Amino acid sequence: MEKDRMKQLLEKFYDGQTTEQEERVLKEFFQGNDVPDSMLKEKELFLQLTAHEVAVPSDLEERLSQKIDEWDRASRPRTFQLRWIRGIAASVIVLLTVGSLLTPWGGPTRKDTCATVEEAYAEAQKALIMFSSSVNKGLDQVEVAGEKTTKTMHHVDKQLKLLDKQLQQVKK
Repeated sequence: MEKDRMKQLLEKFYDGQTTEQEERVLKEFFQGNDVPDSMLKEKELFLQLTAHEVAVPSDLEERLSQKIDEWDRASRPRTFQLRWIRGIAASVIVLLTVGSLLTPWGGPTRKDTCATVEEAYAEAQKALIMFSSSVNKGLDQVEVAGEKTTKTMHHVDKQLKLLDKQLQQVKK
């Protein structure tokens, strides 16, 4: 009868459902010399499991709370990145919609303006000459601006030298 009761308590202990009093009963039973041979392995295992009293650190609760908070922060969805992605997706959709409304998809197609290849070559040459002359005008204006800047810098240098001389005279 005692053996059956101890087996039931042992099962309950392994399931983590024993009270402190029941654990004391099991400990007293297994520490005694009248343990049946069929339960010697359970005796050895139980005594090893209960041999050492585990000291609980005083700051265990605080450390566990901090760890849980860290896990909670790590598991939160990254709403900031999702907002960016949603914003970009919405912008792309708006641009595609506006572009499709402004572009006539089924409208008339453009036709070549030149009848022959030689004509197209001449037109391209005219366009390149116009582009070249525009670029040259812009470069000429940049040169003029550079010359004016150089003159201004020389004038500023002269004025700074005069100021420097006057400051030296005042200090004397």
